[in-house]
Amino acid sequence: MVNCDLVNPLPGYDYSVNDENSCFGHHLNKDTMVYEAENRLEAVILLLRNIAVGIASVLFLTAKFVGRLPDDAARIMRIAAYILGALAYFAELLVLTDLFRRKHHHRELFMPFAFGAVYFLLGIGYIIDGF
Repeated sequence: MVNCDLVNPLPGYDYSVNDENSCFGHHLNKDTMVYEAENRLEAVILLLRNIAVGIASVLFLTAKFVGRLPDDAARIMRIAAYILGALAYFAELLVLTDLFRRKHHHRELFMPFAFGAVYFLLGIGYIIDGF
């Protein structure tokens, strides 16, 4: 018996079919289960990317515009923000390339590669410069 609680209905399937190997009326096969698992993984990666971008933005703005922060606190906020930004660009690459399985022309992926590397190097630079 297939656990149908874990499977989302997919459009375009015959919902009248119902047997022990089906959920929501469509037959499950390995391709369908892999597709749904990859969509869930992609959704989690996008959620983590958006959270990283949000936290990095708050850290950058706080380090820049809050005037009474000690220099060390502002530096640590910038380091964390740059590292989170680099991780967000890495997550973007994972989504764009289907976990590095699909090849794209280098011109299409230039921004995530370039800015991801720049953010990472800026974070490392702040670490080296400050400590």
